[in-house]
Amino acid sequence: MRALNSLRIALLTCALLSSTSLANATPQKNDEMLANEIAKQVRNYVFYTIYDDVQGSVHDGVVTLSGKVTMPYKASEIGDLVARVPGVREVDNKISTLPVSTFDDELRVAIASHIYRDPLFWNYAIQVNPPIHIVVENGHVTLTGVVNSEVERRKAEAVALLKESIEQSKRSHAGAVFIATAFAAMGEKDQAFIWLEESYNEHDPGLTVLNALPFFDTLRSEPRFQDLVRRIGIPTQ
Repeated sequence: MRALNSLRIALLTCALLSSTSLANATPQKNDEMLANEIAKQVRNYVFYTIYDDVQGSVHDGVVTLSGKVTMPYKASEIGDLVARVPGVREVDNKISTLPVSTFDDELRVAIASHIYRDPLFWNYAIQVNPPIHIVVENGHVTLTGVVNSEVERRKAEAVALLKESIEQSKRSHAGAVFIATAFAAMGEKDQAFIWLEESYNEHDPGLTVLNALPFFDTLRSEPRFQDLVRRIGIPTQ
């Protein structure tokens, strides 16, 4: 899973492909204004949801759209919307459609529910266009959008990692150590230890590299962790 990119402007970036010394040039100003209007049109598109992610660039009135949407009609309709924006000379529509998958549908809904029900993200959840988008493709999760702090970015990433790990574990019968990793990343130590013990009981081979996984750095000083390492029989760090 790729991390939430807090540096990205939500939905559309005005990529002007020129140096900052040209910041006062009229074409660049026009492109920036055009990008803002296009972003508004995309946000207001009735079928655009937090499960879609549209990006783009504007250069001399030529718009390049990219990203992923859940249905093919969305890609074409968004392209048509952008083409009708005054000032747009041409649209290169590279938006792709995500594959149809019940598993992906369930995973994206589960992640969105966990993120937006968390009190840390309530101020985002009540917005007409929530800023964190969850893109799931063949079981792989990508978060995109903008948040206000590193704490929020890390929490959203950890929630997504947790749900992705649990669902992938169910699907592929992977070891519980992956779920423990997600809980450790969220700071949920007790839950992490529950799943580590489950991994131990399952004789999960992933435990043999326990000391090499940075996700468990916050647990290493815990007597429970040291006891587990002793039982596994791997050298302590």
